[in-house]
Amino acid sequence: MEKPKYYILTELWVPKFLITWHTLMLLIGLIFIGLPDGMIFPILGAVFSYASFYGVREVLEFQHKNKGHMSRELFDSAVFFFWIFTILVFLMFIISLIIPIFKGDFMIVNAGIYLLSFFPSSLGGALGACKAWEVREVFESKYN
Repeated sequence: MEKPKYYILTELWVPKFLITWHTLMLLIGLIFIGLPDGMIFPILGAVFSYASFYGVREVLEFQHKNKGHMSRELFDSAVFFFWIFTILVFLMFIISLIIPIFKGDFMIVNAGIYLLSFFPSSLGGALGACKAWEVREVFESKYN
């Protein structure tokens, strides 16, 4: 079975988006806020993106040792759960950033750069789930 299209699109676009976003936030932070806050928040956001990628991937690949007790279908469901959960967290962050903008009380100083730097961090988990999908072949399917 080939990899689903939404995993392929995630693997294609999420790294580009994360690198572009964190670089842009670093430049905005350094220009408008200055050191150290303008630099540390985007760097922490990038570290959290990598940590969520690595964490989700390791949790799912750890099941490789448990392959006798887990079917391929259950593993596919776990990968999809982690992928959809991190996408929903990403959308929740976007909505929580958009609502204050329309209310007029969005501060674009320290709190704004903090929120803008961290909101795409959950996409690292979606990327980790996509990469973990590649180990699914070690699990036996119930429906062979």
